[in-house]
Amino acid sequence: MGRDMIGRARTGIGKTLTFGIPILDRIIQLNAKHGDDNPESVLSSMQTIMVVLLEESEDVHPDLLSILLSTLGRDRRDVSGAARKLSLSIVQQCIEKLKLSTKQFLLSLISGDIQEMNSQVQYDEVIYDLLLCSSNPI
Repeated sequence: MGRDMIGRARTGIGKTLTFGIPILDRIIQLNAKHGDDNPESVLSSMQTIMVVLLEESEDVHPDLLSILLSTLGRDRRDVSGAARKLSLSIVQQCIEKLKLSTKQFLLSLISGDIQEMNSQVQYDEVIYDLLLCSSNPI
């Protein structure tokens, strides 16, 4: 721990995703733990990292979407306001990148194809939040 690492591999094999999912998950966890007490500079840095991660990935993996979308929903008592605000801001900035994969993810969730995530993502609340984020809804 505390060591730098350099990796090199051909395009399209999932380097961004391999490192991105744990980073995104950790950012959401830290934000949930510290809630609304994070300084604005920390939230801004978290947002920048997450936006770059999403924009640089070729495809948006369902695990990545699950982490991001699990913080959405007006009535979520287990998610801090800061975490929800952070996720909404990321969705707004990356809406074009997220459109197709989010639509497919939510359809799979609603149809029951993605069962293990049903308890984390409240699709009706997520759809509401997504509509708030976009002038051209998903």
